[in-house]
Amino acid sequence: MDDMINIQILIIDDIASGKLSEWIRDDWLYTVLNSRLEHKYSTYISCNFDYASLRKYFRNIDDDENKSLRLMERIEALTIPLHFEGEDRRFGGSI
Repeated sequence: MDDMINIQILIIDDIASGKLSEWIRDDWLYTVLNSRLEHKYSTYISCNFDYASLRKYFRNIDDDENKSLRLMERIEALTIPLHFEGEDRRFGGSI
């Protein structure tokens, strides 16, 4: 965790691709993102969700709206949403 907090540039790929536990959301991800925000380190996050869907994803872990909002505040402060469209090169379909 210290390496993820202190590295100058961090890339978190596909943040909502699997099942997260409360511990990962609250103790690990929140801590890493909060520290990076405080130090103003560059953080890139890829995700297939927009902010509203990501907020719902984090809330559904244990239906805790406050923890979801706290985490999303950090994500929104660290990121600028970009939407990409085009052909899915892995399977030949579109995204």
